[in-house]
Amino acid sequence: MTTRVSREDALLLEGVERSARRDLFAAATDEDRERLGLRARDVAGGFVMAADREDSLLQNRALGLGLEESLSDDVVQEVVDHYRDGPPGFAINLCPFAVTPETETLLTEYGFGTFFHHLKWMRGAEPVTLQEQGLRVECVGSDQRDAWAQLAARIFENPEGHADWSKRVVGRPGWFHYLAYVHDTPIAVGAMFVLDGAAWLGSGGTLESHRRHGAHRALLARRIRDGLEHGVRMFTLETGPDWPDLPGDALRNAAHAGFHPVYARPSWIWPLPR
Repeated sequence: MTTRVSREDALLLEGVERSARRDLFAAATDEDRERLGLRARDVAGGFVMAADREDSLLQNRALGLGLEESLSDDVVQEVVDHYRDGPPGFAINLCPFAVTPETETLLTEYGFGTFFHHLKWMRGAEPVTLQEQGLRVECVGSDQRDAWAQLAARIFENPEGHADWSKRVVGRPGWFHYLAYVHDTPIAVGAMFVLDGAAWLGSGGTLESHRRHGAHRALLARRIRDGLEHGVRMFTLETGPDWPDLPGDALRNAAHAGFHPVYARPSWIWPLPR
């Protein structure tokens, strides 16, 4: 798809997401790192994160490479070395402003390939109408971090120990965490990270038994409203691609909340799936 955002705004979108991921890894305890194999480092302006005990490309990927420094052979080699003897696979997610024909050639020579991309979405500071549709959405603090993390782990089917790690950021500066309830039963989660007038919305999910009843939209609306109250001028989130054979709920919910897709971010994966 055509890139529909300036380089300056793309740097903000990529930067706030990168900062959220960096803070999540910084919050991990030594026990979390040992249990999940958590390792992270800054490389050439990007953030390279690994969870050796997980096979998810969402936890084993590099973000923001090629924006502050060119994606050279030395940089790619440093990333590859970071994952050596670690997870079974990893990805480099590249913003379009980091991609050149030389970049694609270099990654191909290293054995990377891409067949999947995420969509990066953005919205400005336009007001949003909160429509809870019979749901109650609460912003939770550190006193409810266990409840938030346990529900998130259940929804996303995370491995054992992941909830203990993810709860570390609940209540940390810049973070906002949410639970959606039907009556007194929590059925959905969401999170938001705010930095320098930009907000990254992530960790949004609903129990399968309660999907397609408006929880995701209610969580989006509440996060946007709270973000506006904290001076956010630009919001971003990520979804899967707009492909006919994939569920489109996340895309429709993002559009309903006033987001628009601004670029596709390919996942350069190593090794390629067989």
